[in-house]
Order: sequence, then structure tokens, then C-alpha cells
Amino acid sequence: MGSGGRWVTFQQTASLSAASLLAGLLLGCEPQAGSIQPPQAGAGDGKVVIRITEEPYYQQEKMNRKMKALEDYLEKSGEIDVEYVPAINYAHSHQLLLSGKVDLLWAGSLGVAQVEEQDKDNLIQPLAVEKPSFVNVLLVSKQASSALKQSLKEKNPLRSLKRKRVLFGSRSSGSSFLTPLLEMKDQGVALSDLKSCAYEPHHGHRADYFASSRDYDFAFMPGQAEDPLRLVSPSAQADVEVAWLSEPKRNYSVLVSEGNSSPQRDQALKAIQSALTAMDLSSGSGSGELLKVMGVAGFDLPADDVYLEQNRRISELSSELSGRESCLDIDAPAG
Repeated sequence: MGSGGRWVTFQQTASLSAASLLAGLLLGCEPQAGSIQPPQAGAGDGKVVIRITEEPYYQQEKMNRKMKALEDYLEKSGEIDVEYVPAINYAHSHQLLLSGKVDLLWAGSLGVAQVEEQDKDNLIQPLAVEKPSFVNVLLVSKQASSALKQSLKEKNPLRSLKRKRVLFGSRSSGSSFLTPLLEMKDQGVALSDLKSCAYEPHHGHRADYFASSRDYDFAFMPGQAEDPLRLVSPSAQADVEVAWLSEPKRNYSVLVSEGNSSPQRDQALKAIQSALTAMDLSSGSGSGELLKVMGVAGFDLPADDVYLEQNRRISELSSELSGRESCLDIDAPAG
């Protein structure tokens, strides 16, 4: 990661195996932002404490359930305590990692690029990256689909978006704003080519609103190749169709800070990396169900130049758009 394209691999000669990682993952109580102390190499009961945060892209209750599922799966031997530290917003989650107040950050593609830009001391590395199963999903309302079917069959189907009304996710989201813009750019469509657009950060709310209103012709959703509509409710699915799917790609990474290093901590991180990459969607041991809850198909070691290039392009596009072009600049009354 960073200008040198560095990747870290913790799997070599780890004295803690993936099985020994299946340790107590304690879902910590939500701390006050100012009270968080740097992680300790060892807890009072002899366990290694690893703190993790994630970008708050869902409601806190839903994120708590996700982390609780991770806790239940990993809480096997009690050799490692992983404490979840909720973040206030995207920037706060990044700062927790950059300041060394947490060890790990679950981040999307844009977050990875933003952390990289701020990592002046080159302390942040990817520990594991999502398997290439993430897809950008373009929904079309059934009321508009018949008129657009022919253009959606063309070589560059995203050109159907020109002069149309499009609903995106958060402007801070790589999965539902920046990567859709990159896909559009590759097919010759700019944000300014749209008739109008808007942001709805909550994925489920976005799908439900799009399905129940006539304000937009298209909406972008994140999905998985195995389940493109995983974030679209059954009631919304009755009123929308999948107009287009991107090629599968990587989106999420688990980033690690190399600060606060100690032999015990490094071994714990090796075990965590091994456990993440050992997860199998088809596994009957529980990891398959956990991956479904986490919304990924599995993890690979961070050794993918294509993913690095994707993050570079996202970073460049984010800088290009910063303060210059947004949905507010092109918004027009629906008609």
C-alpha cells in the first residue's frame, strides 16, 4: 500500500494457528471517543488485546450484531481478546487507526484510499482483502425498464444513464458512489451527464425508497456476485429489476496499524490473518454463515495489483470531484 505499493503478510511461521485464533472476541461496550487508550500488548488475564473498528456504513445496532456474530464464532480458546470500538463516522474510524488507538480497521475501497493518503509514517498495511465477489448493481424501476431495455443491451449499457435521474449511496462511499462513477467513466458517462441525482447513505432505505417512489429512474446498490440483491428487501424487489451488474471486484479490506508492535501482538495478528483467509463460504463449520452476516465471500492475502490500481483510481477520482462536482450541482426538478 502507499506510494511503494507495499503489502504485508503475517502468515509466515505464526506460533498461533488459525485454530488458536478462534479466541474470545469480546464486544466491548461503546466507549466515549475521548477515553480510548492505545491498545495493550497483554491484558491482565494474559490475553493479547486487539482492537478493531469499522466504517459506520450501517445503523449501529446492525453493526453491533455483525460484530457479535464475529465474536461468537471466534470465541473459542480465550487466547486473544478482540474489542470492537464503534466509530462516530467514517473519518473517525480512519483516525482511530491512524492514531494507533485501534489495531484493525474494516474499510471499503474509498476508506482504504483515504487512510493511505493520510498515512504519513507508512504504518498502515492491508491484513486481508475481500475475495473478488463484490459487484455494483444498477437497479431500474419496472415502470422505466421497458423503454430502456434496448439501450441496456448495448456494448456500453451505462450510457442509458444519460439525462436520467439516478440515486447513489453516501458521497463518502466507495461501494455505492465512487466505484459506480468509475464504471460510468469507463463507459463514457460523467456525473454531469445525468439529469439529476441524489445520495441516500442507508442501503436498505435507498432500495425501499427507490422502489416505492417515481423520483428516480435508476439506483446503484452494492451486492455480491452470488447474491446481487442481498441488500434489497423482498418488497422492494417486486418493483425493481437488475439493469446491469459490474464485473466482480474487491471492495473491503481489513487494515492493520504497525504501531504498538510487540511479539505477542504480531503473533496475534498473524493468527487473525490466517483465520480470515481460512474462512470458506461453503464451510459447514460456521465460517460460511459468518461470511454471509459480514457480507463478503471470503478473504485473500493482500497481493493483488488490480486492487491497488482500483484504489489508486478511486483516490484520484475522489480528489477530482472534491468540492467541484456533486449531485447538488446538477440537481433538477424531477420531470
